[in-house]
Amino acid sequence: ERELAELEGYESPVHDCLEDTHACYHRAIDACLDAIADSQKTELMVASHNQQSVEHTLARLQSLGLNPDCGVYFGQLLGMSDHLTYLLGANRFKAY
Repeated sequence: ERELAELEGYESPVHDCLEDTHACYHRAIDACLDAIADSQKTELMVASHNQQSVEHTLARLQSLGLNPDCGVYFGQLLGMSDHLTYLLGANRFKAY
């Protein structure tokens, strides 16, 4: 992607480092959660095996006073981070 962007003369859509990628993902989660908290017609699927991203989402849900049936779901592959999937299920969040 970086090579193509340079060749075509546009800014690369790839973040410079993993931390920038995570920060961007968390900002997108926050924007969706803010919309849900503001009663906008929004649902969110957090598709991540990253424990920090799941924890970030759960902390934001709690700080916004949103409950497990607010329209936030989690997507994980079977066998990848099962400990997170089980924790989400135990706390009434839907994980697929």
